[in-house]
Amino acid sequence: MCWPSTAVGHTAEQSCPAYVHGFYPAKTATRRCMEDGEWFFHERFNSTWSNYTQCATEAPEPLHHIPKEHLERIKIMYNIGYGVSLLTLIVAISIMIYFRRLHCPRNTVHLNLFVAFVLRATLSFLRDNLLVAHVGLPDDVTETAPGVVVFNEDGGTHWRCKLLFATFNYVLAASGMWIFVEGLYLHTLIIIAVFSERNHIRWYILLGWGGPLVFIIPWVIIRAVVEDT
Repeated sequence: MCWPSTAVGHTAEQSCPAYVHGFYPAKTATRRCMEDGEWFFHERFNSTWSNYTQCATEAPEPLHHIPKEHLERIKIMYNIGYGVSLLTLIVAISIMIYFRRLHCPRNTVHLNLFVAFVLRATLSFLRDNLLVAHVGLPDDVTETAPGVVVFNEDGGTHWRCKLLFATFNYVLAASGMWIFVEGLYLHTLIIIAVFSERNHIRWYILLGWGGPLVFIIPWVIIRAVVEDT
């Protein structure tokens, strides 16, 4: 929602958005302008905060329970899918490494793509099975009630959780980048056949694993700066 300019120490009010399922436009959402001229900053969520708690007070009770009933089933299906993918990829990687006849530039590109997806599946398992309510690691957060998560004050910088998500995002970007490298390799092999494919493998590897760092490193730095401020 777009909030209008509000005088210091006053609270802006708007009708609740009708496009959000379960919200009632007849109810009111609020946002507080603090004495320093900034919007109210919620320490728990580490961001400015608008109060939508009144928007769904009349929501039917079943709406809060229907999704939760299926979360465990979805999680099991998700883990089975990644498990099958992980197993088949490990078999493919083992075959490519074991048989010397398969050692060629084309299969080197395939091998790196498989490794990227193995790392993606592994980190997905860790993320989904270690996190508490998909928010943080057990050392960082505590689930005081179903769906209510509180960050532990003695959690420090939460560096383990940050490292997990930074690595996961890097692997996610790397797996996408290696799909791009596959297409680039085929394009170079077919359209620009004058170049030696062996000489370009090192550049493909650099692009596949180093390309995502161009985006991940600035993202990590900006996140760190925002949290410090």
